[in-house]
Amino acid sequence: MIRTADAPRPLGAARFAPVSLDVLQDRAPLLTRTDRKYVVPIDELEALVRALPADTRVLDIGGRSAFRYDSIYFDTPELRSFHSGALGRRRRFKIRSRRYLDSGDTFLEVKTKGLRGCTVKERLPVAPSAFGTLDGDGLDFIDRALRELRLPPARELELRPTLRSRYLRTTLLTDDGTGRATIDTALEWSLPDGRSLRPVTTSIVESKTAGPAGSIDRALWRLHRRPCAISKYTTGLAALDDHLPGNRWHRLLTGPLAARPPR
Repeated sequence: MIRTADAPRPLGAARFAPVSLDVLQDRAPLLTRTDRKYVVPIDELEALVRALPADTRVLDIGGRSAFRYDSIYFDTPELRSFHSGALGRRRRFKIRSRRYLDSGDTFLEVKTKGLRGCTVKERLPVAPSAFGTLDGDGLDFIDRALRELRLPPARELELRPTLRSRYLRTTLLTDDGTGRATIDTALEWSLPDGRSLRPVTTSIVESKTAGPAGSIDRALWRLHRRPCAISKYTTGLAALDDHLPGNRWHRLLTGPLAARPPR
């Protein structure tokens, strides 16, 4: 079921019943949640799917169960968002423009993490032509989303594009219909100057729950995979720019995400 090409066959589509986007968003919106992320070799995904409960469901839209994502991340000139993640600060944020290529939907999204470790995601629908840009409405939206972090107004932050991230995502509805998991393959990161990284033998699996670990976490633990501190933005940027600190992701940057000699 899994190949390392840009368009792998749908993961879990033959094993799990489909679930619509409306039902998924109604039963497990999880805009405030606990995230656990795992780096999993592509060739282990089959075993992961077999280990999940049979009543797991897979997101299906128009007969498709794998969807292309394209994101552009924004940061300040001093990379405040990157460094807050690299240093593991308890209060941190990420800002991105995200395009869902198969539906054409485009959003401006802000993710924040507060003192209790929960992730809060807020999103603003925008026109497809606004992908990768910030206008006045977008800056006002960012101001509101970041208010609790006590940052300067978005216009003073001088936000600019710093990283592009593309991948193929399969979304699962797990654990009595209240938890989610995403499996991202065909990963690609690129910088504005054209440097890029495509770790084709690697996937990123993320569980998203409102509380304790769920069935996909337990299945991964049985496969001897443990949560790790990976972020598509901060880890991808560190992998591509050797001027940035990467100690937090040393094992990843010298292993599955190696794009430069060990430091």
